[in-house]
Amino acid sequence: MTNEEKRRDTYEYFGEPVYTYSLKQAIEDGFLVPYLLEERITNLDEEGYTSADGKHYTTANFERDIRMPDRTKAIAEDLWSILGKYGLRDEKSIIFCVDDTHAAFMAAELRRLAGDNDYAGRITRSERNSHQLERNFAIVGPSKPRIAVTVDLLTTGFDAPDVKNIVFVRPLKSAILYKQMKGRGTRLCDDINKRYFTIFDYSGASLLEDTEFDGHPANKQKGTQPKAKPRKKTDEPTVKPVGEGISVIISDTNRYVCLADGRKIPFEEYTEQSREFILDVSTKSIDELLAIWIDKNSRKELREELRDHDIYPSAFRHYLDLPKTDDVDILAKIGFNLVRVPSRDDRATRLLVEDELWLLNQLGEKAISPDDRIKLRFWDTALDHYRLFGIDDLEQARTYSAPQFVEQFGSFQTLTSRYGGPQLLKNDLEAVKRHLYIPMTA
Repeated sequence: MTNEEKRRDTYEYFGEPVYTYSLKQAIEDGFLVPYLLEERITNLDEEGYTSADGKHYTTANFERDIRMPDRTKAIAEDLWSILGKYGLRDEKSIIFCVDDTHAAFMAAELRRLAGDNDYAGRITRSERNSHQLERNFAIVGPSKPRIAVTVDLLTTGFDAPDVKNIVFVRPLKSAILYKQMKGRGTRLCDDINKRYFTIFDYSGASLLEDTEFDGHPANKQKGTQPKAKPRKKTDEPTVKPVGEGISVIISDTNRYVCLADGRKIPFEEYTEQSREFILDVSTKSIDELLAIWIDKNSRKELREELRDHDIYPSAFRHYLDLPKTDDVDILAKIGFNLVRVPSRDDRATRLLVEDELWLLNQLGEKAISPDDRIKLRFWDTALDHYRLFGIDDLEQARTYSAPQFVEQFGSFQTLTSRYGGPQLLKNDLEAVKRHLYIPMTA
């Protein structure tokens, strides 16, 4: 190893670390979020491209040695489509491109598709207002641009916790650089209830998942001998050939769930592994699974067991396109191979409409005027909240300080007093949960 290589190898220079805090531990401790991986491969990346002069180019050459505008356009259109499919177009994304020109074309294509000149911005060193774009993008919330297209400017020292998508259109050789780029999506963000992020890989960068340095000695990066002398820089820019008039399609896709310990599991295999656990914990009974979910304590224990077994309902929600479905129904779909499952809206509507008589009897309001049914109005509001956020929120007193409750019922103390006392409200909540979570199809 040369002196230069020793200098660049931190293990050689500083010695073994005295303490290691891995990505796995940070995810398990709840400081960082896990992620999903979707490989999307074009026919050009699968087969390569041979130009008119007989030269053959592969993914490693695209945009470095030859411009491929048709490929960039096809990738932008596919990304726009897949973000729409998963409901992610308004979520923040970072796209890593090969160079400034590539980034400029990618950003322009996404602005065209969105019909919004502020939707995507190139954030590179050559961009005149890149610092302002970077500051705007870092603001948590509905700031623009929604998509930051860069080369390597945002790889380190940049924090935008609400980024939910990382997109690779740039091939990589360094596992460390891959980890740094991927790390832009790992931040937890309670403001948008971020519990995972997604990597869309168009360039094979995720092949570095298996060799990624994460505190494991087998993955240490070693210095390598230079293969050739560096070329001398000239003042004249190199004009790259352009491949045009090419038909580009997405020829293959692979979906993975990437776990905290570094495993990259194909989605179908992950589904089968999860099914075995769900059937075991529920004793092969949907009724038992729902009974576990109804009780606050057993639900908490189930969530801990799911986490211990690396089973994330959010991964299934994403890939199965079930954004408004309760976690327990997602688990039921996987565990029992259900074709359709109800949404939270389906469950709330059934209770309020089809079982209105049961609810009025439970609340003791069947015999009174509809205008005086304060408890029914309360549950109508509470189940609206459930439709959006799930059952856990209804078990938290702070939920009832939200504007939609305060405007109708006053403070939580006033609410419980008008309701008949906190114990009566708690008893009705338990009864509503038992009636909410009954076996049903969509």
